[in-house]
Amino acid sequence: MTSISSMTLAQVRALTTDEIGALTTTQMSEFSRSQIGVLSAKQVAALSTQNVSGMSSTQLSAVKTSAIIGLTAEQIGALSATQIEKLSSAQVGVLHVDQLSAFSAEQVGALTSLQIRALSSSDFAAFSSEDLATFTEGEIAAIGSTAIRGLSDDLIEGLSEAQVQALTSRQIAAFSTEQVAVLTAAHLDSLTPAQIGSFSSRQIGGLSLEAFSPTQAAALSTGLIAALKSADVAALSQEQVGALTEKQIAALKSDAIRGLEEEDIASLTSEKIEALGTNGLRGLTAEQIAGFSDTQVKAISTKQISVLSNAQIGSLISTNMSAMSEGQIGALTARQLTGTDLSAFEDTDIAALSTRVIAAFKSADIAALSSEQIGGLTDKQLGALTRIGMGGLQGEDITAIAPDKLKLVNKTSITGLSTANILLLSNEQVGALTSLQIAALSTEQVATLTAAHMDNLSEEQLKSLKPSQASAIDIEALGDEKITALSDDVISALRSNQIAAMSEEQAEALTESQVAALSATGIRGLTPDQIKTFTPTEISLLDRRAVLALSEDVVAGMTDDQVKSLTSVQLSAMSSAQIAAFTPAQTSVLTVTQLADFGAKQAQGLNITALETVQIAALSTKAIAGLQASQITALSEEQATALTTIQIAALTAAELHALDAENLATFEPDEIAAISTRAISGISNEAIAELSNEQLLALTEDQIGKLSSLQVGALQADQLEAMEPEQIGWLSSRQAKALDVAALSTLQIAAFSTSLVSALTSSQMASLTSEQLGAFTDEHLGALKLDAVSGITTDNIAGLSAESLSQISTRSISALSTAAVQVLNDEQVQALTSDQITKMRADQIGALSVAQVTLLDSEQIGALSSAQIAAMLMEEIATFTTDEIAAINSRAIKGLATEDFSALELEQLDAFTGEQIKAMTGAQVNAVVSAYLEYENV
Repeated sequence: MTSISSMTLAQVRALTTDEIGALTTTQMSEFSRSQIGVLSAKQVAALSTQNVSGMSSTQLSAVKTSAIIGLTAEQIGALSATQIEKLSSAQVGVLHVDQLSAFSAEQVGALTSLQIRALSSSDFAAFSSEDLATFTEGEIAAIGSTAIRGLSDDLIEGLSEAQVQALTSRQIAAFSTEQVAVLTAAHLDSLTPAQIGSFSSRQIGGLSLEAFSPTQAAALSTGLIAALKSADVAALSQEQVGALTEKQIAALKSDAIRGLEEEDIASLTSEKIEALGTNGLRGLTAEQIAGFSDTQVKAISTKQISVLSNAQIGSLISTNMSAMSEGQIGALTARQLTGTDLSAFEDTDIAALSTRVIAAFKSADIAALSSEQIGGLTDKQLGALTRIGMGGLQGEDITAIAPDKLKLVNKTSITGLSTANILLLSNEQVGALTSLQIAALSTEQVATLTAAHMDNLSEEQLKSLKPSQASAIDIEALGDEKITALSDDVISALRSNQIAAMSEEQAEALTESQVAALSATGIRGLTPDQIKTFTPTEISLLDRRAVLALSEDVVAGMTDDQVKSLTSVQLSAMSSAQIAAFTPAQTSVLTVTQLADFGAKQAQGLNITALETVQIAALSTKAIAGLQASQITALSEEQATALTTIQIAALTAAELHALDAENLATFEPDEIAAISTRAISGISNEAIAELSNEQLLALTEDQIGKLSSLQVGALQADQLEAMEPEQIGWLSSRQAKALDVAALSTLQIAAFSTSLVSALTSSQMASLTSEQLGAFTDEHLGALKLDAVSGITTDNIAGLSAESLSQISTRSISALSTAAVQVLNDEQVQALTSDQITKMRADQIGALSVAQVTLLDSEQIGALSSAQIAAMLMEEIATFTTDEIAAINSRAIKGLATEDFSALELEQLDAFTGEQIKAMTGAQVNAVVSAYLEYENV
């Protein structure tokens, strides 16, 4: 092999393990630092133990960390303490546990602090207690805070007190709970305060706190203290607890604090009590609180007081109430005092309670206070009392509150006073109540005020009463001068029984605005004597609804001046019953202005007989229309005469019907003409029959059209004669049947409307003279119905001209009696139209005389029916000319009797047409042949 020193680094890398293992100590010593640095772990492992032990410190330190892990246990064991000491911390740091396990105690002792710092937690598994015992204090301190966690229980137990004292704060803080638990009492006793302060809350489970001295306990970190449980604290001695600092005390959690025992509590100074803070003090049990000394109680801050529980406060009050300051008492909350026996409080203690507490007091809390305590409440406390709290005042408690203090109670709270308390109020207390308090009282409270109380109320207090309280006011207890202090709104809210309870002096004392404020509900209680005390002006100010509510007795009790002061608005609101309650004297003083404002409702109650004619004339049309029949009947002729045209126009049908003939006779023609068409039919038949000619002539077309048939029928003959033809012409078909037509002139008849004519009856027609019938126009005759035509008599038909007769409708012509037909003159017969002939009855045709038949022309004969032909006599048929024979309708030919043919002349027989013969029956044809044969025989 070439010289080692001349070998390149590549050649060194290329050496095999066999070649490495064969190296002599001389050759090994020739390796340079750089050559050593390229050796691999396998090459290092191939070195002989002799060569390893012979390596210089320079060579050994040059071994790469990746190569040094190749050292075997034998090679490790061959290293000297000096060689171990020269290893770099990086080389030591990469050694694995098996390699470290090969270290002898001497070799371990040779490790430097830097090398130890490079060890990991798993590396310490290679060391025994004896190995670790070789560590100096500095080397112990050099163990990394992460590596320290690798110390096993045995290693920790084997630590000397000096080594334990060498542990750094970081190392102690890095101990696991299990490692901490291994520390012996001697170890813990050797710890310095600084080390103890390094323990964290995480490690608390492993510590034996009872092993600490008071000084050491005082060194525990606040974090660790904060992690203590009640059992941990309970394990501490009184000396240890007493040694805890204020910061430590402040760090204790509620659960831990509950572990403090009686002697522990007693050891706490005032500063430590304060250091407990709100959370700490809140963590104490009621029993612990009960163990506080007076000094400790005084040390509790107001902030701490405010967070204590109800049970804690109860314990504090029951054992150390006397030690509590006013500030502490003032910090108490209502929640804390719930269920507390307040009787244990001195008067000054009650006075020290905050307004928030007072405001939260329930009725039971207030009820528990003595009268002295109630009387000792401060101004602010009285102002804080609630309605519920006030309800707790018992017996004479209310009397303990001075009048000048009672007014400090909140207006809402004053409503909490019971009616029993209200009764106990002195007159001075009532007089001291503010307007706001008075206004806040309930109706029950106001109703409870005694007459003496009411008498002590000032005008200002009375003015403050609200409408909602009005119904509870004892009106009788108010003096005349005090009733005027009530507001208009309160007066308006008074009930009828309260108004009724007023004395006449009180009623008279009411102001104008108060009288005007009286409501309909209240005024119902007003008496006749009371209303007399009102001035006319006050009467005029009454609300219309209030006026309507006045009783009839009260209305009747009004003076004449009061009646005259009633306004139109008030009068229009009054009922007919109220108006009817007016005495004749009161009615007589009603002014024309007042009466002019009367409506129908008021008019119905009027005592008509008490009115002067000027008052009658002043009534409105609405009032006139509203009068009842009995009132109209009661009118005197003078009163009826006083009615104006406008008033008469307003009269209803019922009113006119009630008006007797004498009163109606007082109406001027223009007043008759003013009667409405809706009402005209109301005039009685008796009154109609008494109308003068001038009154009748004043009737308008519309009025006449609205007369009933009974009214028309009631008109006397002389009245009808006096009427203008035009007026008669205004009569309708509805009225026609009642008309006495016989009393009419021909001019009046000529004025008939066709509708009237169409309604005439047979009896009316029969009553006409021929001159009257002759006055009928063609239109009239054409309008006659069957019944009317049937009434034409043999006496009056002569009055019809031939032309007029032809105007009778074809439908109505059949109604002529046979007697009337028989007296028709030649012109009338000849004037009958073919249409009329067609519609005439067979008996009418049969009633014609031979002379009348001879007057018929061919057209008339052609209009005859078979029945009409059959009704004619043989003698009449024989008068037919040949043209008339030929004119017989083929449909009517069958009406000829067979014997009729025998009466015909040959020329007449020859006149039959072929169409007529075709229409004949066999018997008729035989009769014709027989007639012909007779002529041949002759």
